[in-house]
Amino acid sequence: MRKADRSQVSMPGGFVLGFSLFLLALASVQCVPIPTVGEKVIELALGSTMSMPLDAEGAFNLHPIDAVVTVDLTDSLDIREVLDDANINYDDLKDITLAGAAYQVLEKDPTPDRRIVNGSVAVRREGVVSPSTLIDPLNIDVNSLVGYENALLSASGVAVINDILSDIVAEIRTGQQAQNTTVTFIITGRSEPVGTPTDFKWELKLYFSILGALKIDMVEF
Repeated sequence: MRKADRSQVSMPGGFVLGFSLFLLALASVQCVPIPTVGEKVIELALGSTMSMPLDAEGAFNLHPIDAVVTVDLTDSLDIREVLDDANINYDDLKDITLAGAAYQVLEKDPTPDRRIVNGSVAVRREGVVSPSTLIDPLNIDVNSLVGYENALLSASGVAVINDILSDIVAEIRTGQQAQNTTVTFIITGRSEPVGTPTDFKWELKLYFSILGALKIDMVEF
């Protein structure tokens, strides 16, 4: 008896390879995550300054740089402008602190070896009787000074400034008006040599650190 032939059906190799690649591509598409847009908050430390131009004049040179300067820190710091320049919302302000102080001579004294010795700067907040030392010592070699010279800050005076700044930040964030934001700077010092009049101009500058929260949209997978 004759046995029936069993025919084998075979698929072309190109078709098998193409179908495999199709399945692999389909699996890859299914694994691609869908991107989403989320908000991320980054804290940025910004800077601001406040300058006080001062005249040192005296015929007897007892205390020619003595000066009393009163400023309102709320009006003296360009907080809104600094935040706007960094694209930070005004109500996203986090903190303001005193970061440093420096001084420079704007116009030199006619006496070549003019110097200020035993000087200091104290601060007193409005409503407070006793001042606190902010800079000590303040010694200036007037005609030799080039550019800004960093001043040595005292913790007690820094605390006075920072307390006012803290109240200003609270006002911005809560809307509750800060009280007594005015501070008085009391500057003293003796001029040498004593035989000739003192006549020069100088500047005291304070540096502030302003911390704000910057909100940005980021694509996340």
